Amino acid sequence: EDTSKLYMDFVVNELKPFMDKNYRTLPDRENCYTGGSSAGGLISFKLHWEYNDIFSKALCFSPAFKIEWIDYVKVVENTKNKRPIKVFMANGGKGIDTRLQPGIDEMIKAFEKKHYKLNKDYFVNIYPDNNHTEADWAKQLPYYFLLMFGK
Repeated sequence: EDTSKLYMDFVVNELKPFMDKNYRTLPDRENCYTGGSSAGGLISFKLHWEYNDIFSKALCFSPAFKIEWIDYVKVVENTKNKRPIKVFMANGGKGIDTRLQPGIDEMIKAFEKKHYKLNKDYFVNIYPDNNHTEADWAKQLPYYFLLMFGK
């Protein structure tokens, strides 16, 4: 059973309003981003895709777009309207990342069919020596923060 809808509803309807009320946030779409790795990379993209009026960017490390019973590529392919996206994807070249790469490749093809532009709407980096680990994802963060924030 896909429980991600419950998580996304929690983020959008409870967590984000709580954060905006209790912390000094910039709550508008242009200042709201999602990010995660593996299944978290997938749900970060799903939040950006399905709640595009709330989240303007998604950072997806080793995203599980299509593997085993998961196939979010099909959702993107079947979405009629083009959405304004800014997606940053990274994947390693070792371990489970080799099994995730075909799904990432299919997502890139889905983006291309919808006329999204590489290095404008979506960014992709493959790190052949990286594993599916927090340590390797952390090494990539400075680069993506520069891309996302420009500083």
